[in-house]
Amino acid sequence: MSADLEVFFRVSLGAQFTIYAKPDRADNTYSPEYMGKMRGMISSIEQELKSAGVEQSNHRPDSDVAPEHWTYASYRNEHKSNRAGSSNQHKNLEAEPFFQLVSFSDSASGSSRSGTEHQTLLSPPWAR
Repeated sequence: MSADLEVFFRVSLGAQFTIYAKPDRADNTYSPEYMGKMRGMISSIEQELKSAGVEQSNHRPDSDVAPEHWTYASYRNEHKSNRAGSSNQHKNLEAEPFFQLVSFSDSASGSSRSGTEHQTLLSPPWAR
């Protein structure tokens, strides 16, 4: 398949976006606030795409990882992984503290409220 056709199919047959997180601290680490904002942003984008009826892409890059509950998003560390991907690369990405903390599902947080209730009560985390 030509590169132009691959781009066409990737863009027109559903939505998928890759998260490339940049550390927000001078020591090249992520603050808890930053991770919370990233998690909230991903959740909000996922909910909006789903609500708008946007199809999920079946063309997630081999280099990316994603938990089961992410329909549209995936994660890659541009400094520790490459576009080819491998099972070893996936294991390493899934073991990263950033990925583990940002990607846990709302049901794993122990909250008794639904995600819908949270959205109506709170502004998006990145706006706080």
